[in-house]
Amino acid sequence: LMALVQKTAAFFSAVTGYKSKLFPDRRSRLNHLKHNRRILQRRWNENKNRISTSGKIQKINSESVLSNQQRNARNFKCSTLLFGDIANCLPDELWNDGLSVEMLSSKEWHKLTSAFTQKHITRRSFQKYQVRISKDKNAMIFPSFTHFGEECYPVPVSVKLVSLTDFKEIPLPSVASTRGLFGFNLIMSISDVVVLALSEWEAMFLFEKSGLPVVVLPKNCLQFENEVAHSSLIKGLSIYDYYTRSSKSEVSVPQCLAQSMRMLHPCISPIGDLRSTVFDYIYRQGVTKGIAQWNRFHILNSYLGGLRLGELTIVSGPTGCGKTTFISLYSLDLCEQLDKQINTLWCSFEVSTARLVHVMMQQLNCRKIDETIPERELEIMYNKLSLLPLYFTKFNGSFEFREVVEAIEHHVEIYDIRHVVVDNLQFLAGAVDQMISDRFTVQDRVFSEFRRIATERNVHLTLVVHPRKELDSGQLSLNSLYGGVKASQEADNVYVLQVKREFDALGIPKIHRYFQILKNRRMGELEMSNRLELKFNHDTVSHRIVRHVDPVFIKGKTAP
Repeated sequence: LMALVQKTAAFFSAVTGYKSKLFPDRRSRLNHLKHNRRILQRRWNENKNRISTSGKIQKINSESVLSNQQRNARNFKCSTLLFGDIANCLPDELWNDGLSVEMLSSKEWHKLTSAFTQKHITRRSFQKYQVRISKDKNAMIFPSFTHFGEECYPVPVSVKLVSLTDFKEIPLPSVASTRGLFGFNLIMSISDVVVLALSEWEAMFLFEKSGLPVVVLPKNCLQFENEVAHSSLIKGLSIYDYYTRSSKSEVSVPQCLAQSMRMLHPCISPIGDLRSTVFDYIYRQGVTKGIAQWNRFHILNSYLGGLRLGELTIVSGPTGCGKTTFISLYSLDLCEQLDKQINTLWCSFEVSTARLVHVMMQQLNCRKIDETIPERELEIMYNKLSLLPLYFTKFNGSFEFREVVEAIEHHVEIYDIRHVVVDNLQFLAGAVDQMISDRFTVQDRVFSEFRRIATERNVHLTLVVHPRKELDSGQLSLNSLYGGVKASQEADNVYVLQVKREFDALGIPKIHRYFQILKNRRMGELEMSNRLELKFNHDTVSHRIVRHVDPVFIKGKTAP
């Protein structure tokens, strides 16, 4: 509500010229009003000579005898809507010669308003809005006021004539005037609520029933002069559709206002409005299982459930442990399920796109691919990969982090991307604004931006992060991640590829790789031991996960 009041106040300032940038002080605003009034006086005198007693413009035979000033004056709109001697009156003269509603007797007032269809508008509302009656009592005069300094200008800047016989309207001095508002004289500096209406009758009726200040928007309010900020003030207002419903019992306007709901902040939603969102999240996106499960890594389904939208996953491990190779097969396993429509976007900054696609071709066809493969057979294998909804970014040389974010959001919106893979964080951190020298600030900015993309764009974002150098045995933990606490806080899932070196009986070293789950926000199932071992096939460049059973469970003993 306060945001709407602020926008409305800005709108009033634009329409009335109050506190305008072109007229910052009181003297300049006064001179501007006097200048406009002199121009209107001159135009009216020029047109009055060409207006007959019937109110029609006399025909001018020669177009060439007119000067530029006369041609402009001829465009000033006067028509047969003008009635009686009112056509020969300036707004000032018309206003000064008008009769106040208070000066009329009850009998005269009843006679003038007998043809009104608005029976619920009393004389009090006409008095408050300073509506006057013309001298010949054939028309009503509706004034529009503006600000002068910090107070309301006592004389209207424009008026509207309404005939009491046929209720035809004509605004004066010009149809194109946007200065001044009907009802502006009711607004005081202490007013914090303003009601907007589209006609004078609606304004007086609402004021009659509610007692709140009601002003009328001009019909051409979307066409301000150049000094006004065009229609940006109007575009900033939220437009809603309202429906009227008749009630058997009469309800007053104050009761309706008391029972109405206050406008909430755009960032706040009541729980009643979240019903469809929650139901859609449960039934369509899934709470635990996600939108797709793994086929090649089916063991992970019992731990992770599946791929869930709106989550941020971090994959880490020491250098050379096979993070890119694992994530390549990890994403390919989901992308090749065409019925699930897991459109995948790869942002590879460490490994070239050609090398990454080569690895994917070997993983998809389960065979080694080198220069000995015939070109025709290579075409068949590449066509098989090209059928998958895979997309790759092309960032060569120097680039900025902002460009990467814009490219990701563009592809997510245009190509309905559901899984984004970024390899890796360290390359992106170097592309952040060079003005930021603190590496912790850089890390926080990168993680916050990726968290925003995953949440707002409703995609699953997998981020490869190198660990920090450890001084212990090499076992990684949440504190080992590049980015520290910020990385572990922003991420929904944290997977680590652990590398363990062992020696056999002959003293020959052997390297074992294990898949560990250090954080699992949705499922809650963690795996910090070495039960999920990664077996690597060099020919197909593929991993497979083997789950080892703890001996204590085989013997029927409980784990320590």
